[in-house]
Amino acid sequence: MVKRWIILGLTLASLCLSLVPAGAQTQPSYTELDVEFNSGEIKLSGTLTLPQPLERPTPVVLFIHGSGPTDRNESPLRLYNTLARQLAPRGIASLRYDKRGVGQSQGDFSKASFTDLVNDAKAAVQFLRTLKEVDVSKIFPVGHSEGGYIVSVLAADGFASGGIVSLAGPVHSLDYILLWQNEAILRATGASEAAIQQQLDFVRAFINFVKQSQGEWDNYTLEQVQQLIPGLTAQAFASLRQSGALTWWREHFTRNPAETLKKVKVPVLVIQGNKDLQVPWEEALLWVQELHKANNADVQVHLLADLNHILRRDLNEPDLPSRYRFNDPPDPRIFLLVNDWIQQIIQR
Repeated sequence: MVKRWIILGLTLASLCLSLVPAGAQTQPSYTELDVEFNSGEIKLSGTLTLPQPLERPTPVVLFIHGSGPTDRNESPLRLYNTLARQLAPRGIASLRYDKRGVGQSQGDFSKASFTDLVNDAKAAVQFLRTLKEVDVSKIFPVGHSEGGYIVSVLAADGFASGGIVSLAGPVHSLDYILLWQNEAILRATGASEAAIQQQLDFVRAFINFVKQSQGEWDNYTLEQVQQLIPGLTAQAFASLRQSGALTWWREHFTRNPAETLKKVKVPVLVIQGNKDLQVPWEEALLWVQELHKANNADVQVHLLADLNHILRRDLNEPDLPSRYRFNDPPDPRIFLLVNDWIQQIIQR
């Protein structure tokens, strides 16, 4: 088994790999089916994309969302429907699903914990294992941002038989990431040092409140939270309540993704952009570091030039979230790298 650590240089000329397998189809050849599966008492809805013709059980990708109330396509990114329809003609099936409380899935997203989201992803794997069309020995969870953390949990718990793919996934816990991205974005906009420190103090107060909190947002009034987070406005409080369950925040601030990576024994592909202002590009290197600690050297890391957090290529300096171009297609290098890596695993 060849075990590699690959970091691409920061120019497009560096992407000189032979990424499309010989004989790959260039025309769509797939079918899509609406499916439902249960996660506990909640019914989740999704789309199963199958290569056609399907002559034998096929490898399958399970797409895991980033943070927020996201549907099966990870709208507005339109990432997973795009990737699904690119992978299927190459013989790779996929499942994408609406988060609980989003789209056609049951449940209440505002009350969803991180553990709930992990259990939903595990339920999706269990569903795939029941399908005669799926090769259960080749299930590949692919996760973007928070999903990159979730796929590592799946692998650590035995729910990723083929391997995992992280697209801009973190290794530090969310409290670290939150402080980093606030500072990075403010510096990129030219904010003063005083303004940056004021915002970081606010974020630190929020983190401290979450870590010592109990229950959910409904257990706290605006006035109670303002005592712990000076400067919190009613509008900001309402936004925080909509951003995710308090349990979700608390779990992210107290869990350590690096510890999870030490339990991952399957092949890993990490793709990160050098213009990501929401997850530091250095996180990609930490994937390698932590996996190596666990004696897992079967990891590829690709640092892509001009790639931002929503997986679009952008030549802006800096590439601020306020300027994200959601109408642009996902960077084609994402598909090429994911497809090539999965094909390599399949052929072992």
